[in-house]
Order: sequence, then C-alpha cells, then structure tokens
Amino acid sequence: MLLSAPLTASSARPAWDRPQRLGRSELKVTRLGIGCEDIRSEDVIRRAADLGINYFHAFGNHELVGNELRPIRSRVVLAAGSAKPTREDMLRDLDTQLQQFRTDYIDLWYLTSKYKPELLTDDLIEGVLAAKASGKIGACAVAGHGIGSIRSRLDELRGVVSAVMVVCNFATWEHRPDPDETRPRTSLPGGSRDDIIQLHRSGLGIVAMKPLMGGLRFVPGERKPWAESVDRENRRRAALTAALKWALNNPHVDCVPVMMTSIADLEHNVRAARTAFTESERKQLALTIAQHGAGYCRMCAGCAGTCRYGLPVPDVLRWLMYAEGYGNLPRARAAFAGMPASWQRVRCADCGACTVDCRAGSDVRPRLIRAQSLLA
Repeated sequence: MLLSAPLTASSARPAWDRPQRLGRSELKVTRLGIGCEDIRSEDVIRRAADLGINYFHAFGNHELVGNELRPIRSRVVLAAGSAKPTREDMLRDLDTQLQQFRTDYIDLWYLTSKYKPELLTDDLIEGVLAAKASGKIGACAVAGHGIGSIRSRLDELRGVVSAVMVVCNFATWEHRPDPDETRPRTSLPGGSRDDIIQLHRSGLGIVAMKPLMGGLRFVPGERKPWAESVDRENRRRAALTAALKWALNNPHVDCVPVMMTSIADLEHNVRAARTAFTESERKQLALTIAQHGAGYCRMCAGCAGTCRYGLPVPDVLRWLMYAEGYGNLPRARAAFAGMPASWQRVRCADCGACTVDCRAGSDVRPRLIRAQSLLA
C-alpha cells in the first residue's frame, strides 16, 4: 500500500488560490475550481473570478459561461469536453462548443466516459492532435469511472493526455468496511486509490470528480435521499465542508471543481478552502459514513453482472444519482429509456431474493426499486 495513513493537515498543499501546473500541461490552475453546469446567475461566475478561482468546468451551460468569462478569458482556464466516440463527431462537437462559448479555444478538453482502453481509439486521439495543432484546445484530459482499467492506455498516450478526472472523495478513499478487504476501494472499476497515486506520480494531473460525495444526496433509500438521513442541516453542511477540505488537502489531487450555484455557497466554500483540514473533521466524516453510508454508492462497479436478469446495476444507480443527487430527472430518465426494453421491464420489487451483493455493505435492492419507480 502506497499510502498507509489517512490524509491529515500535515500533508497540506499550497494555498488553494495559488495556481499550480496541472500535470503534463502548461496550464496553471487553482486547487478550488467551480462546476458551472447548473449556474443560472451570471453573478456567481463573476464573483468566483473575483475571489481568485481560475478553473471553470463547463460540461454544459456554454453560452452563460462564455459570456461571463469573455472579459477575463486570458486569465482563466476553461474546461469542457465531449463523449463523442469518433474523431469526426468529436471535432464537430468541439466546433459547436467553441461557437456557444464564443471563444477561439478551450484550455482543457476532456474525452469523457472513457472507462475502457478500447474507447480511447487512435482515430479519436488523432482528432485531439488535430485540435491542438489548430489551436482549438490547449491540453487534453480523460474523464471516466474506469481509471484502473485504462492505465496502460494512458501510459501509451503520455504525449497527448495531460490529466485525468476521476472520482475521489473521502468515502471512496478512506472508508474500509473490512480491514482485510483486498479489492479496490475507490469508485474506479479495475482500479484503486493506488492507481491515482501512481498516475499522479507519473506526471498526470488529477482532477477530483464528485469530491463532495454527491452533496450527501448521492443515493436515495426507498423513499428518501441519503441527505435526509443526515438529519440536521448544520450537520450536513459541516460534513460537506469537511469533505471539501479533505479533497483540497489530498496531495495527489491538483484541482477540486465543485458545483456552486449561489454566491452564498461560493463564499462558504472559499472560506473553507482557506482553513486547514483537521483531525476532528476527518473523524466527523468517518462517523457520517459509518452512520449513513449504507445508502451511499461508491460506484465501484463490484455489483456489475450480478443481477440474474442482467440489469446493469451500476448504471441504474448512477442514473438515480443524476435524479436525486443532481436534481436532473430528465437526464436520468433519458438514460434509463436508453436501456433495452427487456431491462426496462424488470421490477426488483417482484423479485423474491436479490442476487446483487454490495461489497461495501449498501442495501442495493431498495435503491433499484426507487430507480424503477422514479425513472421508468
């Protein structure tokens, strides 16, 4: 094990607003970034820049973000991306986004949903190289839930890929339901936190995905989201603050973009970033996970292939997260509707004995029932 002790304040990184180089790129980013997909007020973007944030992550909401960043375009890092599988489609998507942002270039361009090495095709990489040569993108990154399974491919692409965006939060990194457990402990199929450490040491930049554990709304129970299990708002907010500080304190993470839709949330997170992560906060996070973690999906994909009816359980749970955690019901329903009809007809409430076993101890069946009632 490369990291034998929990992360503490002793491993603190430079000040959050002191831009540092991101992996193999020439980009310098602040450790605290902002996710812009759900922002509806231009004031939030302006205020984020005023407070010192320079990393703006926009996998959507292109027009609003572009309009507000235009006066300070040269001083910020704009991150966007595409899940398109071919060079032609990806480049067309890039041109569309450039028009929507009303900019000539995107600083960090993500190839998203790349969880298998065969998805990072030579054709797609040639498209990235063409986009870089034309000045349309500055650097390339890969985002996905399968970092372990694509490590060898990332090694092959050392001259192309500068950074990766992976799920990295307190629950996936430090929680150990079984001290003797030897299977992967992060939400990366075929990977582990050691993969993140090794990739970072190899020179790849690490951008944290889901650093706040879905805002403690990740996985609903049969009738209510996990957030409602953390029964007092002040307790929930304290846990979220501690989770953010943990991620910012992780020496193997270079940037922590967080969804912030209001100036109040933005200013709260900036205040949190200015203070040290403490041992008491680490204990608070551990207690929160111990008390409510049975409803938390770590997206490890350990349950893949275990449903007797072939239901893609990890996917269904992720779509439920879109609905309950991110409040994006249309996206969740669209994804659910994309399954084969035979899977859409499966009803877990009618199944006598569930064959799906979560190695982290979560009760999966009620969540699947909830997903089917909400998304079908």
